[in-house]
Amino acid sequence: TFSGGDIISDAAMRTAMHAVLDKSRSVQGVSTTLASLGYNYISMDDGWQQCNCSTTQDIDPTLQPCSIGDCRGGRCSWHEKPSGTPMVNKHRFPSGMKSLVDYGHSLGLKVGSYLNNCICMDKDPDPKYEQDVAWFTAAGFDEVVQLAVPPVPSLQIHHRAWLTRLTARAGKDRQLW
Repeated sequence: TFSGGDIISDAAMRTAMHAVLDKSRSVQGVSTTLASLGYNYISMDDGWQQCNCSTTQDIDPTLQPCSIGDCRGGRCSWHEKPSGTPMVNKHRFPSGMKSLVDYGHSLGLKVGSYLNNCICMDKDPDPKYEQDVAWFTAAGFDEVVQLAVPPVPSLQIHHRAWLTRLTARAGKDRQLW
């Protein structure tokens, strides 16, 4: 998993995908890959969203400026208005997320992501549960992780319940919430 401190991008994710398929390592003298040892999930942490409300101040010049105070007050979002669809940082993922997930699948890997919005700090008072699940499902992700960091706000627990219920209805085999 690439974490918030790493630069999460299409190129970095594709590099990670190839790294787990690299046969330059050996186990008991036999050339092998991490994927053949069961490490076949590639997952990225927070940081793929398009927002101007960032703890790292990774400002997107194509968006209206949003101060940290505005963000914490629920006046900025990484969801499109009015559809509520998650917005992907197009500078980091120029071909979109589905293209990246499809590429991972073509290599025989499973691809996942985090739903946490720690970097964008989205505090939108109108949660986008159904839109999040529809988008993750349409992109073809194999897993979505949403961590509950103590103290767990009741909204986050409610969001996790919605995600679990809707993803199961969408036919996903595995969810890690």
